[in-house]
Amino acid sequence: MPDCAKLLQRVLTNDLRFRLKNDPRLGMWYLEEEISGSPFRVVTHNRKLTNCFWNFHTRKPGNLP
Repeated sequence: MPDCAKLLQRVLTNDLRFRLKNDPRLGMWYLEEEISGSPFRVVTHNRKLTNCFWNFHTRKPGNLP
C-alpha cells in the first residue's frame, strides 16, 4: 500500500522516475517506472519503423494525406 500512495503522489506531482532499459532479444528500448516496474514508453530498434513513425508525426496538420 505505501508504494501505491507513493506512485499516486508522483503521478499527481509529475515526479515519476524511470530507468532506461535495453532488451536486444525483443529489439527495443523502454522506460521502466521505478516503483511499479511497468513499461512507460517503448522505442523499437527497427530503423524503418522509427523512420515511418517520425515521418507521420512530424507532418503539419495541413499536409496530412
